[in-house]
Amino acid sequence: MHELSIAQSIMERVEALRAEHDAAGIASVQLQVGTLSGVDPYALEMAFSVAVEGTLYAATRWDIQSIPARVDCRSCGKTTTPDGPFPICMNCDSTDIKIVAGRELMIDTIEVGQNEETDHV
Repeated sequence: MHELSIAQSIMERVEALRAEHDAAGIASVQLQVGTLSGVDPYALEMAFSVAVEGTLYAATRWDIQSIPARVDCRSCGKTTTPDGPFPICMNCDSTDIKIVAGRELMIDTIEVGQNEETDHV
């Protein structure tokens, strides 16, 4: 399950940002995970539950937003949302497409907790 190593990498980045901003803790982290990223959001959620045990992030809320794939078709000019794992134009079935969304794997927002108050990083 490569999601565990992804969760650990994300936690390392969050820790670097927490330290940079001298924050006491992290209340929540919002992530964007595209449907074409190769990451299973459910498995990533389970990986966080394992990775945070006994750490500063045990009480952190990890919100994972799934970003659907969107493609621009070079054949018909339409923008469509593929409904399967293979990106094709849903209008004309062309594979001559440009992927414009769905590959995301990124930290969107970090909510910092400091003595009952929260700030956004």
